[in-house]
Formats: sequence, structure tokens, C-alpha cells
Amino acid sequence: MENETAKPMSKTSIRVWNKSAQWVDKRMKSACMQRDAYLTRFLEHEVPLLDEEVAIPNSKKSYDYISNQLDKLPRKLVSISIPTALLEKLNTICTNKKIVRDAFFNRVFLLLASGPTEIDTLFGSVLLDNWRDQVWESADRSLFYHNGFFPLDPIVDPFWSIRAGIDQNVGLLPEETKPTLYTYQFDHHNDSLRIGMSCFLPDDLVPGTAENNISVERSKSLLAELDDLSEGTAYEH
Repeated sequence: MENETAKPMSKTSIRVWNKSAQWVDKRMKSACMQRDAYLTRFLEHEVPLLDEEVAIPNSKKSYDYISNQLDKLPRKLVSISIPTALLEKLNTICTNKKIVRDAFFNRVFLLLASGPTEIDTLFGSVLLDNWRDQVWESADRSLFYHNGFFPLDPIVDPFWSIRAGIDQNVGLLPEETKPTLYTYQFDHHNDSLRIGMSCFLPDDLVPGTAENNISVERSKSLLAELDDLSEGTAYEH
């Protein structure tokens, strides 16, 4: 076996929602996995997808709103060590796209820690009820074959099934309006989690912006039209 040249490593600190941090640590230990080594393989796959899926940069107002919502969650300081070049690439993407870096890490930690029920809840509006069956019937299974034949050299792609499920449901939408794993806002009642773990947030969802004011007025107008329509179709027996 040829010796691989050791990659320069860098440490960085992130603040992860307490529950996610605990769940990920527990699952890593149960699977006999070393967290930072796994995160390195994971980020090598996911960082380019983050750049691809978040095609439009956040605005400054959106960035601040996401950051403020994330700060409301109880979080644990976590230190990770990953290759320097990989960390620099992630930092550059987050800077260029105005992505809150801790929002990205909190999003992926939550997804890594989540089971089937949690995934269905978080992506409820964008996944079909039987999405797992449909993915299994139609998606590329080469990942299963590779990881089955080469268990000590696995392809680390934990979100491929979610992406396939999203694509099956929204695949025919125009690219500019199609939600992705990193642009979809979680379906959750807690705004701090739903917004604070967003990698992208359009300005019409940021309270106080001109875009949001227009969106709110349009919603009110639509509700008023529906009320009028309902009254107009009422009749007496």
C-alpha cells in the first residue's frame, strides 16, 4: 500500500445545538466512528454541493436574521479538525454566498442525528408520503453496491436519498424555483430552528424588508378575495 502524504489540518470552532451535538456523538460512538475523520469525508462531498445548491447569495439582512435566530438556540462549543484546504474552501463559499457557517453546520448535524420520523417532519412539504419506496425503486443503487463490496472504503453521501426524494417531487419545476437540501426551510414550529438552520433565506421571508411587506400584503389580499368568493357562492336552501 502506498503511503499517502498527510494533509495539513486546521482546527475550527463551531457552536452546535445541544441536542444535535449529543445525538451525533452518541451515534458516532455506537458506530465506532471517529467524528472528525467522518466529517472530513462528508465535507469533501457536501461542500461543493452547498456551493451548487445555494446559487444566489443571501442578502445582508437575511444573513443577520438567520444569525439572530440561530443565537436563540442553546448551543455547545465544538472543536473540529479538518484539512486546511477544505476548511478554506468552505469559508470562501460561506463568505461569497453570505451563508452563516454555523447555520450550515447546525443543519447537517441535525440531519445526521435525525431518524426517519424527524426527516419526514423537517422535509414534510417537499417529500411525498411514500418517497422512500419510490427512491428505492427508481434511484441509482450503485452507492449501496460500492459500500457493500468495499465497507472499509465507503462513499460518504448520507443525504443522497433525501435529495432523490426531493427531486422526485419537484423535479419538473424550473431550476430557479426548485428547492434543494440547502435552500429548503425546514418544516418546524420553532423559528429559531427553522430559520436559524437555513443556508438560504429569500428577503420576502425576512420581517421588516420591503420584499416581506409586499409578500404580507399579497397574502392579506388573497385571503380577502377568498373570503369574498366564499360569501358570493353561499346560498340558502
